[in-house]
Amino acid sequence: MSEHKNGFTTFFQWFAWTISLGASVFFMMFVVGEGIPDIMAGKGKELIPFLPWLLLAVIGCLLSFFRKTSGALLMFVGGVGMVTYLYITGGSSELRTMIVYGGPYILSALLLIVIRKR
Repeated sequence: MSEHKNGFTTFFQWFAWTISLGASVFFMMFVVGEGIPDIMAGKGKELIPFLPWLLLAVIGCLLSFFRKTSGALLMFVGGVGMVTYLYITGGSSELRTMIVYGGPYILSALLLIVIRKR
């Protein structure tokens, strides 16, 4: 029974890390490729308050490899911060964007926290 439980935990742990790392790589490539040049040109000023939440989630993703609970907490806070910021700036019309940006980090954090409690 313990081998089955260990396999279950390992699968969902790697699943959570894959989701969060994939999202981190994609969003950071997007920010570096399109966001930073827009900010430097003076066009993308609305991205500046969003970046700390994204960076908090990415740091939490990387930290979760060493400290699962602390990293998951940072990912959760960063994901909720992104969702909150997008709701404040765009309202409910930004629902898809909220899910795309905050969803992977919130899901990964919840998976890591649930696995940690098992």
